[in-house]
Amino acid sequence: MNRFRRQRRRFRRGLSTMEVALATGIMLPFAIALFFVAKQACGRLFQIIQSLVVWPYL
Repeated sequence: MNRFRRQRRRFRRGLSTMEVALATGIMLPFAIALFFVAKQACGRLFQIIQSLVVWPYL
């Protein structure tokens, strides 16, 4: 039992570094794309709210 744990621990060495690299490589481009999409969506939402507020006064 103890021997199995040691072998498993050796197998997992360096795995967290790979997880960080993969997460950064996948999530960073996704976050950048989401930022630009959200920026456009917020602009459109502002235009919709603005038209609803100003429309009765036209």
